[in-house]
Amino acid sequence: MKLPRAHHLTVEELAGQMLMPAVPIDFLNRKSPRARQFLQTVQKYRVGGVILFGGHPADVLYWVNRLQEAAPYPLLIAADLERGVGGLFSHGTTLPHALAWGAADDPELIDGAARIIAREARVLGINTLFAPVLDLVNEPNNPIINIRGFHHQPEKVAQIGVRFLLTAQNEGLACVGKHFPGHGRAQSDSHVTLPQIPARIDQLQDTDLLPFREAANAGIAGIMSAHIRLSDSRLPVTLRSDLLPKVLREQMGFSGVLFSDALNMHAISRKFSAVEVARSGVQAGLDVFLMPENLPLLFRILTELVREEPPMRRQMEQSVERIFRLKKWLHSREPAHRHPGQLYKYLQLPQSVGIARRLAEEGATCIHHNHRFPLNLTSLQNCLHIIHTDFEVKEPPLTHFSRRLNQFFDSVTHYLNPREDSVRWEEAKPPHLIVFSLYSRTFAGHHSRFSWDKINDALQNCLKSGVPVVVIIFGNPFHLRKLNNWQKTAALFLHYSYVEASQLAAFRALCSFIPVRGDLPVQLNISGKPLSSLRVKAEDYRLYPDLDKHLFLKDVESLIQDAIAGEIFPGGVLLVAQAGKVKYWQGFGRFDYDRNAPAVRPDTRYDLASLTKVLATTPAILKLSEDGKIGLDQPIKEFYPGVAEQPLGGATVADLLAHQSGLPAWKPFYRECRNRDEVIRAILQMSLEYPVGQKCVYSDPGFILLGDIVERVSGLPLNEYCRDHIYRPLGLESLHFRPAAEKGSSEGKGKLHLYPPTGWDEFRERIICGEVNDANCYLMGGVAGHAGLFGNAWDVAALGQLFLNNGIYNARRLLKFLTIQNALQPYRPQISLRRLGWDAPTSRSSTGEYFSRESFGHLGFTGTSLWVDPQKALIVVFLSNRTHPDPARNEMGKFRRDLHNRVVKALWEVE
Repeated sequence: MKLPRAHHLTVEELAGQMLMPAVPIDFLNRKSPRARQFLQTVQKYRVGGVILFGGHPADVLYWVNRLQEAAPYPLLIAADLERGVGGLFSHGTTLPHALAWGAADDPELIDGAARIIAREARVLGINTLFAPVLDLVNEPNNPIINIRGFHHQPEKVAQIGVRFLLTAQNEGLACVGKHFPGHGRAQSDSHVTLPQIPARIDQLQDTDLLPFREAANAGIAGIMSAHIRLSDSRLPVTLRSDLLPKVLREQMGFSGVLFSDALNMHAISRKFSAVEVARSGVQAGLDVFLMPENLPLLFRILTELVREEPPMRRQMEQSVERIFRLKKWLHSREPAHRHPGQLYKYLQLPQSVGIARRLAEEGATCIHHNHRFPLNLTSLQNCLHIIHTDFEVKEPPLTHFSRRLNQFFDSVTHYLNPREDSVRWEEAKPPHLIVFSLYSRTFAGHHSRFSWDKINDALQNCLKSGVPVVVIIFGNPFHLRKLNNWQKTAALFLHYSYVEASQLAAFRALCSFIPVRGDLPVQLNISGKPLSSLRVKAEDYRLYPDLDKHLFLKDVESLIQDAIAGEIFPGGVLLVAQAGKVKYWQGFGRFDYDRNAPAVRPDTRYDLASLTKVLATTPAILKLSEDGKIGLDQPIKEFYPGVAEQPLGGATVADLLAHQSGLPAWKPFYRECRNRDEVIRAILQMSLEYPVGQKCVYSDPGFILLGDIVERVSGLPLNEYCRDHIYRPLGLESLHFRPAAEKGSSEGKGKLHLYPPTGWDEFRERIICGEVNDANCYLMGGVAGHAGLFGNAWDVAALGQLFLNNGIYNARRLLKFLTIQNALQPYRPQISLRRLGWDAPTSRSSTGEYFSRESFGHLGFTGTSLWVDPQKALIVVFLSNRTHPDPARNEMGKFRRDLHNRVVKALWEVE
């Protein structure tokens, strides 16, 4: 790109290149008056650039192209993207405020965040970024910097700022550091008035000036001056000819473009005339006059200064040479894509959103917690959420955080800026947790309006409730200084921002689903004592290994070895977990009775047979019921219109789950039916063996219908629904249907030999290996509600732990507290102790003598079992292929009772 030398420009071109007006993208039609006005401004005044505000990214790109086409010379297209494209425009990645970056202090994430901002900006045609903020966060009463700065320590600000600018400029974006010589010490907002800092420039050398000096050394493209007044002059820094040229240019060696801060801010516009701004600004070495309050007037004054005063012309020519030099550099890094369709390939990528969330999570800071934190989430059902804001709101704030609370707890009551006497909760639903949120904003002209008397009274009232109270401060951390009694809460967190990523991080920190390790990036003194950050470990409620080699060595292992020797089964896996810790996990025997057969390993995957009912179909039905797609009391006739007039049509989903629908125990559909649809029709046409709800008869056909209902309601095959909505979210990789054909599975036909065989099948006339043993399920394609699931003992135990945890596993809630509690209660105790899907101990149960009456579990035809005792927090899984080679032989009853008795005795003897 060729640009003329500055001394060849006309007077109007010289003046115009130093002007950068604002262009809010709030118009659509290109012939609208506002659109014509901005095009005319670019052409008439020959401006050197524009700063953009608002709008949809597609509109932004369109108008950037139009403005560039209308301009006589390429434009600097700038934007305040401190929080990313999404923080200014309607779409794009939104990053947390800078103070969260300082709390995280993660170089990799800072690089990632800077790269996201630069790449998303460039695809919009933006080439100049008004960031990073290099001000120190060292004044608690500062209303405009606070969360926009990185840290209170100069070295930290310099380190993060330089890393940011090097990454962004490497992507072809010009960075403009702000606000020289540092706005952090001010106690007022330059948008409103002219702040005064009680210091001279020489007193700031080792503090406020350090980040700017390091940025200049690193080759930052631009620096923005601050509208602040130092103690040795009445003029703002922006207009001081004795300061900017000497300190920035001479002492720091800065050779880039010097921008003023916005000239329509009251610190300038209400105190200095356009003539003073023009003359003093040029003399101070300003290269760009940003957002002049009266563009035509300032343009006319600058042109007159050029004509009438040769020193002014020489000064302005030097400025334009620097501007053109920057434009040439930017042109050499022009983005390859300028088509609007490219926006959807680059904006708000999932990995970009992921970096924003990680940055927010790493920056989360805990200032206080006591013995009541981390929370025991498995016992918390109801939540009270109180939000106080420092500004009037028309709609409820913190929507992302509040939505997560609503999804997690059975009942959440939200209060917005309540009076002390207005906070109530029903006696039937007392809160088990109170979340106390303080939400403050930082924006131009805003002064915090928290009602501290009301806030402190409300917090005191919450502390009287006796339940854990967690305080979360979204935004300015210095508000903590005015909060009383926070040391009596269960925990207090700082999040430095209120964007979506920070709200999601706040929820995960509240639940301890993430480790909280952010360092306090500001100096906070309470009663003369400095505060510091605390570390909080993550608790994801998963099973963890805590293996004891000395456990069960005699009785339990000898029992299993004797069973193998007696050919009750060729091999098996035992897993025992207690209180969330896997105490024992061992494989025994081989895949079959051949001494050369593969040895069973702890992670060997077995055909789980009827465990499918409680590990797939039951949680799928419960999940869909929570989503409002299935009612547990919904009759079958609402899913199958053909049975509306039949007795089966009146049976409910819960009747099927509890085996009280009247359907028979089993039928060999594979002998009469040809495919899945025919099996479903056959079940719907079956005569009931007893009236609905009058007996409990364990029924495969009932669960086959339930699996079909899941598919009808969700629109997905049962295997895909379970994979996407249960197993993957919980991190359970071994659970799957159809090992040979499961899409996305690591299994395949070449690995079927890794599955223990499950005996001879008369229907297929061969030994079954690596495919479902149940012939009815095989006829249905290997996926059914009653059988077909494969998996290892760990993942089977994990789903038992999910129910033991009242619906929580792997740092997420899959099912609500009340859903689990209802599912684990006897459905009709006068008829049977069976729960929804789950079996219960009986006098001759396979659980033996020591499992409590509250226990729940299930057995599988192939020799599998899972039992959970909530009283003991105990899970016992035993997987085997007892059906090989002869399915008719079954001696598992006594073995299972003995196994569970010996496990309980051994475990409690150890403890």
